[in-house]
Amino acid sequence: MPPAVGTTDTVSNQAVAQAIHSSPKTKVLTIPAHLPQTVNDSASFPFIAAQSISDPVPTTNLSNKSILPKNSLNISGAGHTDPWEKTSPSASSHPFNFGVAAQFGKASVGNMQYQIGVVARRNFSEKFYAEATLALAATDVAYSQSNKFQSVSVNAGMSSSIQEKSIDAQYGKNIISLGISPNIGYRLTHGIAVSGGIALYRNLDQSLNLENQETMDAAALSNHVIENSKPISQWDAGLTGSATYEVSRQFSMQLQYRYGLSTYLYFNNEAIRNSGLNVGLKYLFGKR
Repeated sequence: MPPAVGTTDTVSNQAVAQAIHSSPKTKVLTIPAHLPQTVNDSASFPFIAAQSISDPVPTTNLSNKSILPKNSLNISGAGHTDPWEKTSPSASSHPFNFGVAAQFGKASVGNMQYQIGVVARRNFSEKFYAEATLALAATDVAYSQSNKFQSVSVNAGMSSSIQEKSIDAQYGKNIISLGISPNIGYRLTHGIAVSGGIALYRNLDQSLNLENQETMDAAALSNHVIENSKPISQWDAGLTGSATYEVSRQFSMQLQYRYGLSTYLYFNNEAIRNSGLNVGLKYLFGKR
């Protein structure tokens, strides 16, 4: 009957070492039943450390902390999965993330612009990621156009004179648009990233209203010298460049510049593009 674990049964080191040397190519070492069933106590088995240093032939590997069979020790490591082995980062740590974002800033076609939308992000590595924002934007478009025309005045002596007048027509409206902005980002440091992409928006309203009609000359309005409305483009496209500071894994602040590519409107025979600088906040749900 084998002695209980923890007894002080002494085993000859020479006998066990002889059992190892008798089969140097064996992958499995069988421990006799009268030996202790654990190898955790290095004091009970000093020959194991000596064997691994003095004799390079057996490839004993005791680093795996698996549960051993009762009377055998698997020293080959074949077919064993280490529970401490790291998993591939591409398999689990780079998922899709969804969140919300908001921006506000100054637009070159007027005053303030506000955006709110949903964000989808895909991490490709620890450095590179792709992101797309579907947003609803409101832009306070305001522009002034100078109009010059000639008027004829007749005095009491039936003499006439021609006068040249200049009137500034002010147009504006809060334009609502819906668009998407995909971009590619790169993390410079643990908390700072830069990105670039495009922005494509569709204006849901394509006209501006004359806002200072009350101060206009009635003749100028009736003769259509000054238009009651001004058209704007249906589509608004631009390039974006952003710098992002990640406060945490979910929350970040962003500074973005937008360079307009398409003509947003025409004023004084000049093509005006929608460019501007925005600041924003972003929150991503889930772990990254």
